[in-house]
Amino acid sequence: MLSIQRFPTLTASFLLAFLLLAFFSPRAALGEVITLKNNDRVTGKVVEDNEETLTLEHPTLGRILVPKSDIKSKTVAKKDGNDVNETMDRMGIEAGSTHEMQKTEKKESEVVAQEEPELPPATGVFGTRVLQDWKRTFAVGLKGEEGDSISQDWNFSLRGSYEDETKKWDFLARYIMESDDRKNSERKGHARLTRDWFNPDSRWYNYAHLRYDYDRYKYWKHRAAPLAGRGYKFFWEEDLKFRLRAGLGGRRDWGTENDFKPEGEMGLQLDWHPLPLQRIELNASIFPDFDDTGEYRTVSNLVWALRFSEDGKLTLRFGADHTYDSKINPQDDDERRYDLLYYGALGLDF
Repeated sequence: MLSIQRFPTLTASFLLAFLLLAFFSPRAALGEVITLKNNDRVTGKVVEDNEETLTLEHPTLGRILVPKSDIKSKTVAKKDGNDVNETMDRMGIEAGSTHEMQKTEKKESEVVAQEEPELPPATGVFGTRVLQDWKRTFAVGLKGEEGDSISQDWNFSLRGSYEDETKKWDFLARYIMESDDRKNSERKGHARLTRDWFNPDSRWYNYAHLRYDYDRYKYWKHRAAPLAGRGYKFFWEEDLKFRLRAGLGGRRDWGTENDFKPEGEMGLQLDWHPLPLQRIELNASIFPDFDDTGEYRTVSNLVWALRFSEDGKLTLRFGADHTYDSKINPQDDDERRYDLLYYGALGLDF
């Protein structure tokens, strides 16, 4: 199929010498790769091209005349080609297999490089990623109360918080069980959720707050109070954080009066670590009623917590919750304007 002008006969010894020379010699000058219909390949520089034949200049074989009827395809030789692959092609071995192996290895290395880094161990609830990186505490203890009743009974609380440079989540739920002097078994409690949006370059921040209360001895039985506003960070150090806030919102009562009252908020928050294992928290807010001028309510709480060890999960907590409402049920002579809940509890981080 090939007409070789300079070498009419290719003996076995010359073939061996040619293979050795082709294998160890440097790459020929770049040209074109001619693939014949029998899948043989010839590489060389095209020096003549007419209607019936193609003449190539090969560095070893000289000029090679290739009938165009025997040509399957023609491609330009690449600079990153491999001499060993060309020699394998001439010996009847598929050189593309070597390229495929290289491509496969490259793809595998790219896949490994693109794999996501190994995730850290799950530290969420019950070994999951739910509330991962949150500080979570469950506390149980005795409590005393002065207000509509006098009693010493049980209270349970669940606290969770997460904070970084741009945001903070804070959740607290408290459930109280008591048998008061009215000889009635009481169940009451509250839950609150606060979301802060911080700007690392500013002391100002935004917040949203939602609180739910339940008390069977109030003129309202259920109360929900959503609020949102603006705050300012006066001190923001690792061991001392103090800020003020003001916002607008309202409350919705269900009970004797089922209505919505617009109200505002002005409050403060203190988070202080006087000693490495101690923590003091103070939250206090006043909520003026925009619908009834002169009416208002307050909510405040104070907590002192002592951790038994640096890496320990147990904390001893003492605290007090105080609420005041200038508006009471006029038909209930025993109802007071305030409630004071004081308690001691043992907390467990989980």
